[in-house]
Amino acid sequence: MSDNYLRIIPADENLVPSDEVVAQVLELIAPAFAGADEILSKRHRHPVFIDPGEGLLVVLCPACDARLPLRAPAAPAAVREWWSLLAGDLARKGAGDVRATMPCCRKLVPFSRLRFDAPAGVAAFEISILNPPLAQPPSPEVQEQLAAVLGCPVRFVWARY
Repeated sequence: MSDNYLRIIPADENLVPSDEVVAQVLELIAPAFAGADEILSKRHRHPVFIDPGEGLLVVLCPACDARLPLRAPAAPAAVREWWSLLAGDLARKGAGDVRATMPCCRKLVPFSRLRFDAPAGVAAFEISILNPPLAQPPSPEVQEQLAAVLGCPVRFVWARY
């Protein structure tokens, strides 16, 4: 059986809030996701790729707007190999330090500028909600409160693994 996650990340990929701010964030979202299997805050040593899991199908080149499918049979072997090497770089380094030579146009771009067909992001901090009972983000009011507490807007990444 697959699990669904809602990951809430700050728009500022380097933001790592204090323990006090994390407690406020968890207090804000807990009522909206009562019934979730788990709600965790995660701090990463450096910004990491927050992916949509099975929903990650296409990378959109920020330099030439090419669509690069990642899954066979639509994905050329060269693109799958490129993504595999890029994933290895992401595992070893922070996403903020990874540069990608795009297979479509050969332009070198920061990983954080890549776009995807499903919402994804780069963040050093996230709230991860396992199997949320609602298939939607929190209300606009809660989103505004989260942004105020964190000091920047938030983004939502739905993932299925």
